[in-house]
Amino acid sequence: GGQLQSWSLDICFTPDPCPTPSVEPTSIDLVGTPFCLGGDLTLSPVGGSLAPGAQWEWFSGSCNGTPIGTGNSVTVSPTANTDYFVRAGAGTGCPETSCTSLNFQIPTVVNNLAIDGDDASCVVNSGDWVHFYNANGRLIASVNSNGQDLGEVNASSFVNSEPYILGACDDPSNNAFLNAVLARSFIITPAVQPTTPVTVRLYISESEFLAYQTAAQGTTGNPHDNVSTLEDLHLTKHSGAQQQGEPADICVGGTSQFLMQNASGSTSTIFPSIGSSYYLEFVIDGFSQFFPMNANNSPLPVSLTSFDAICNEFNIELNWSTASENNASHFRVESSRDGSTWLLLGEVVAGGNSSQMLNYQYIDQKINNTTLYYRLVQVDLDGTETIYPPVQISCEEKLNSVEIFPNPNNGSFHLALQSATHFGERTISISDLSGKIIFALEVNLESGSYLIPFEDLKLAQGVYILQIQGLEDQFKPMRIVVGG
Repeated sequence: GGQLQSWSLDICFTPDPCPTPSVEPTSIDLVGTPFCLGGDLTLSPVGGSLAPGAQWEWFSGSCNGTPIGTGNSVTVSPTANTDYFVRAGAGTGCPETSCTSLNFQIPTVVNNLAIDGDDASCVVNSGDWVHFYNANGRLIASVNSNGQDLGEVNASSFVNSEPYILGACDDPSNNAFLNAVLARSFIITPAVQPTTPVTVRLYISESEFLAYQTAAQGTTGNPHDNVSTLEDLHLTKHSGAQQQGEPADICVGGTSQFLMQNASGSTSTIFPSIGSSYYLEFVIDGFSQFFPMNANNSPLPVSLTSFDAICNEFNIELNWSTASENNASHFRVESSRDGSTWLLLGEVVAGGNSSQMLNYQYIDQKINNTTLYYRLVQVDLDGTETIYPPVQISCEEKLNSVEIFPNPNNGSFHLALQSATHFGERTISISDLSGKIIFALEVNLESGSYLIPFEDLKLAQGVYILQIQGLEDQFKPMRIVVGG
C-alpha cells in the first residue's frame, strides 16, 4: 500500500493600511457675504470626508501654498483677489487628498467718494474697520462694531447740490435758530442694532465742507453754527418713520440726538489714493440717519441753551435752560457710568409752550470718586423724544485728613487739614508721649481745607502727638518729630 503524506500551508494576510481613505471636498462654502474691505470671511469644506487621524488643511495662493489654518473652518480677511484651497491632510496610514479651490474676488475700488443714491451692504461682525463701497467702487462710510455681530448692514449716501438751511422745528422763521446742514447725509441700517457703542466714519468732500462753511456764515442770526475748522463739524442723528436722507426729516417726529465729533482728518491718511476729502468719526449707540452739522443752537422743538452739572458737598446739581419750547411735555434726566448705558433718575415737567428763557434744576445724590455722565431726553406732548448731548462730571470724595510738614522739624510746622463735614468748635492738642498736653488751639471746623501754621512752639527734642480732641476716629492722630 501507499504511504500517506501530510502537508501544512501557512497563509499570511497583510492588512490594508488605509481601509477608509479621505475624500476631497466638492466645494468651499462662504459665510460673511456680502463682503466689504476689512470684513471677515469664514471658509468651510462642502462634502468630502476625513480618514482617521486626518484634518482639513487650508492654504492661499496654491495647493500646499501659504498655510492659513486647519480644521472644519478658517476665518480670513482678504485685501486682494485670492485663491483659497482645502484638502484632507494625511491620516493614519492614509495619504492626503487633492485640493478643492475657491477664487474670491474683492469688491471694486475706484478711489472716489460716493455720489447721490449710492448704497452698499456689508456683513459687519469683527473688531476691525469695514469699508462700504458701492457696486462701482465708490466709498460711502466705514464701521467698526468693536467685535459685535451686526449682521448685514446697509449704508447709503445722499448728496444735494448745496447745504440745507434748517430752521427750528417749532419756529422755522426765527433766524436765531437757523442751522446749516452739510450737503451730504447718510442712512446706515444694520440687521441687528448694537448693544454697546460702535464707531462710524463718514466721508465728505473738501468742496462740501467749504460750501458748508460759507452757508453757516450766512445764517447770521445764529453765529453758533459757524465752523472754523473740520473739528467744529459735528452730527445730528435722527431716527423716525420718515427716512429719506433729507434734513427736513429732523422735524418730522422721531428721536434726534446731537453727537460731538470723536476725530476727523484727511481721507488720504486712511486711503492714500483718495484726495480732496475728509473723514468725520463718531462714537454712536445705534444707527439711523446722519446729518453732519454744527447744531449748537438747536433746530429741535426745545431750544436748549445750556446744560451743566455742579459738584456740591453731598449731591450733584444739574441745571439747564431753554430759550423756547413748543408742545414740550417733560424732561427725562438720565445718568450713565460709561456714556452708553443710561439709567432714568427722574422727570421734570417742561414749560409746554414758551418763547422766554426757562430755567430747570434736578438734584442727584453724589457718588464719590466716580466719573458720571448726565443727559436730558425731552419728550413732547405727542410722545416725540429728543436726546441732547451728555455732560460729564467727576466729583472727588472729600475725606477727613491731616498732614504735618515739615516733619521732622524744629518746633515750627504747618498742619494741612481736610474736613469732609462741619464739626464745629474743636481743640487741636499737642501732647508728649506720657499724655501731658503741651499746647492746645481752638478751631471752628467747617467743611473744607485748612492750612494752620504752628510757629516756634519751643518744644524740646523728642516725639509728640497731635490730635483733634473728640475726633480721633475721624482724623488719625499724627506724630510730630522735633529735632530728629
